[in-house]
Amino acid sequence: MVMLGMIPMTYLKWVFFACFVCSSLGLQTLSQSCDPTDLLALKEFAGNLTNGSIITSWTNNSFCCQWDGVFCGKEGNGSVASRVAMLILPKKGLKGIISRSLGRLDQLKQLVLSCNHFEGVLPVELANLKQLEVLDLSHNMLTGRVFHRCFLVENDPITECF
Repeated sequence: MVMLGMIPMTYLKWVFFACFVCSSLGLQTLSQSCDPTDLLALKEFAGNLTNGSIITSWTNNSFCCQWDGVFCGKEGNGSVASRVAMLILPKKGLKGIISRSLGRLDQLKQLVLSCNHFEGVLPVELANLKQLEVLDLSHNMLTGRVFHRCFLVENDPITECF
């Protein structure tokens, strides 16, 4: 056995391996942690579903940034938790209503729920999503009016509403 001073080399290998594993797990946990408000909003959304592949996979894990169709990004305010930036769930066979809780995902930039079986009225709370750039709810069975949002185009006196 090779000796380094008085410490066996095998012992040093195990120490380095343990340090590597601990640091890897620590970094992974931090990068995958989910903002508690986002986690609750997504769980409420999943609770309103009556069918679909995400129901069981989402309930088994509190790291929502690992969930199917959920993509996160750092908010940049020094927070350890990641914020949900995109919810991309087309063609997942989802049935039920679109939950008002999605309006609490205040960092959401893309919401794609197309080609599912959602029904009912589009929640007015989705109008609270000030960061939203892409909204695709096509090929569902939704009723009612689409919310209106107005944007002031920079360096242009015309305000765009849709």
